[in-house]
Amino acid sequence: MLPLAGLIGVWLTEAEESGTSRWPAAAVVALMTGLLIRDYALYPDSPLRVLAADVLSVPDVYRPAGQWAIAFVVAGTVLCLMLVSPDGTSRPDSQRTVEWLRARWQDGWPGRGWMLLAISLLGACVVFGLMCFILDMRIASVVVRAGRYAFFAPLGLAALVFGLPWLRYLYSRLGALRVFPVLAAGLGAGAFVALSFQPALSQHFSPKPVYQTFAELTAERSEPLAAYRVPTTAASYYTDAPIEEVDSQAELLRFLGQGGQRWAVLPADQLASAGRAYRRETGEHLYVADARSARLLLVAAEPVVGRPNQSFVAKAVLDCPPAPQHDTQANYDGRIELVGYDLDLPAGDSVGAGQRFTVTWYWRVIAKPPSGYQVFVHIDGNGLRLNGDHEPVEGRYPPRLWDTGDVIADTQELTVPANFRSDDYVMYVGWFSGSQRLKVKSGPNDGVDRVRAGVLPVR
Repeated sequence: MLPLAGLIGVWLTEAEESGTSRWPAAAVVALMTGLLIRDYALYPDSPLRVLAADVLSVPDVYRPAGQWAIAFVVAGTVLCLMLVSPDGTSRPDSQRTVEWLRARWQDGWPGRGWMLLAISLLGACVVFGLMCFILDMRIASVVVRAGRYAFFAPLGLAALVFGLPWLRYLYSRLGALRVFPVLAAGLGAGAFVALSFQPALSQHFSPKPVYQTFAELTAERSEPLAAYRVPTTAASYYTDAPIEEVDSQAELLRFLGQGGQRWAVLPADQLASAGRAYRRETGEHLYVADARSARLLLVAAEPVVGRPNQSFVAKAVLDCPPAPQHDTQANYDGRIELVGYDLDLPAGDSVGAGQRFTVTWYWRVIAKPPSGYQVFVHIDGNGLRLNGDHEPVEGRYPPRLWDTGDVIADTQELTVPANFRSDDYVMYVGWFSGSQRLKVKSGPNDGVDRVRAGVLPVR
């Protein structure tokens, strides 16, 4: 890294001392910036490849693609400005631009033809954009959104033609200091990595946060602490409290049930099983005081006043019967009932092509669900299908842990494909394992063991 940094420093010095604009280099920087943003969005584990670790991966709960994009855009934009704004850049003259356009018009019909074509395209953007803003267009919403963006194309072009020269001129006024904004942008990106990205990531791989929370919540009180399937060697660095090691779920429940406030640290992937056993024994959800880490959790025997339960099980297994937006009352094989579902749509009552929406299915357990089954969701219409097959509760609370009487809130996010036209698409839902489906005993059945739950309005 040090030789590479030195070479970049030499190159920046040469560019800063050069008296010419480096448009090709600026184009390469702009393309590389877009490529980096794309790669970090598609492959969020890429930043971890520079760390001396082999097993790390960015957890699903922490995806800072937006922050990476901001850091890259700022650094790339400032660097491009430096490359195309040499010292001595002349002050912009709008009249000169107008005269250049007039000269192109007077050159003859080839130049006029291109200018007329550009004017026609920009006019079409404005007219179509106004129609998309004012009229209720019965076309795909993705086209409407594109039209509204196109309305501002002339303004964007004008800003590029008349605004970019002023940016270049103002930046060139920095003279010998033109390289310092580039260095500041680089330091800003480094600060994001050192002060935001890595600390936030460390919360998911270090036991420090849970033990710090334990120390804060106990406030020098002596309350018992247990470690369930977690090494206790690191705990001595973060807390002075004695730690009891427990190896089985029965020991954990016995420890928490001995009366008074008691605490335990356990792997996050054990919460579903431990929470179910705890609820069977006490009738209440296991209280999670700290769930910031994707790997470790801090649980307590008694809730802490003013601190809500952070357990995803408490959100997925409902204590009260739901009141869904859409009732279904469909029975699958006498085992599972689809009570209904909620739709959270971006436009309130509709979703557009290319947009995301959220659906929450409410399942009531009538009898023990069969093992190995998953939920299928088919959203059909116009010969198209949006497939929403998934494991309930994102696979974190599988049906094998569901008990009779449970009501499960199963939330999933879906994206409407860009080729979906405006229409009402039928939502079918059921349970499958391989080629087998649970039989629909009651409810709006389509004849092939799919429940017709309702429609998804795409506009």
